[in-house]
Amino acid sequence: PDSAPQPMSDQSPPPNAAGWHKTDVTVSFVCAGAGIVTCADPLAVTQEGEHAITGQASNDAGQVASVLVPVRVDKTAPYIAITSPSEGALVEPGTLDVTGTALDARSDPVVVCGGQVATLALTSFACTVNVPSGTSVLGVSVTDAAGNSRAAAVTVTSSVVQVPPRAA
Repeated sequence: PDSAPQPMSDQSPPPNAAGWHKTDVTVSFVCAGAGIVTCADPLAVTQEGEHAITGQASNDAGQVASVLVPVRVDKTAPYIAITSPSEGALVEPGTLDVTGTALDARSDPVVVCGGQVATLALTSFACTVNVPSGTSVLGVSVTDAAGNSRAAAVTVTSSVVQVPPRAA
């Protein structure tokens, strides 16, 4: 008796560790088994989103088998903006709260601020950074599960406010 065909798939390039692609991907099929008559042609996936690609194989005994291949494509970098502090703000040296907006339409974004992962609630992020005296550039970055990233920055100036001595 003939064995049923066994289609197998390959994705090129392969997905990242989170299962996402940030570029177009080609799904290819290899079909094993006796008397293979048809094997699915490679298929290019160019549209962003989550896709279910099916590949079929058949043999000369009329047996047909399928393989379902999940493909997730996200080629768009997430959005990020700092809402506070504002560009050019005068701040005191020490710790400073940085807030803003970060979002990605397809996969969960991760915001990094001051070398630490920021707290993200829906589309709002918050973090605390240390600001020395002088001019500082406060940078934040956001990366989605596909590996797309974007950064934002504001420049602030900090100095210790000198309080004049009280008159006697």
